[in-house]
Amino acid sequence: MPSKYSIKSDLLAPSASKTIEYSGPNPAQVFKIMPDILMDVFRLSSSKIYEDEVKWDATSDPAAFYCYWRARDKKDNLTTMWVHVEAKGKQSKDKMGEVRIKIKGTITTSYKYSIPVMRELFRLYRLFFYRNQAVKYIEDANKDMEQLENAIRTTFDLMRKS
Repeated sequence: MPSKYSIKSDLLAPSASKTIEYSGPNPAQVFKIMPDILMDVFRLSSSKIYEDEVKWDATSDPAAFYCYWRARDKKDNLTTMWVHVEAKGKQSKDKMGEVRIKIKGTITTSYKYSIPVMRELFRLYRLFFYRNQAVKYIEDANKDMEQLENAIRTTFDLMRKS
């Protein structure tokens, strides 16, 4: 049975996630715009965007909503990036409300091996050959996460906090 050697990095380190809060008109537009923002920022096809949960409670005013998206970007045979976006909010019938958007990203390098010698060979390969490529993937992903935050802030016309 093959074993797996993995290295996982948080893209927004030292914190695990970033939160964007918005209060104003039409916060529920996040339902429509988020898949397009993820496709544009990460240059992905719609088949790589997953809308895992959509919940809407229309029985109360303001109506509560929740949505969770994932985006997967396979960099190569060893490395995959995942972006997670969670939106929770409320919107009243007059279209005013609030939303809290939480973004999170990870990049994982994995290698399957069947004997312990293969694991050590992979460690050497990663140390001497793959290290620069992995660092480049992380740097590019960090820039994309910043662009994601800016795209969300631009959509809701929010200024960046200093």
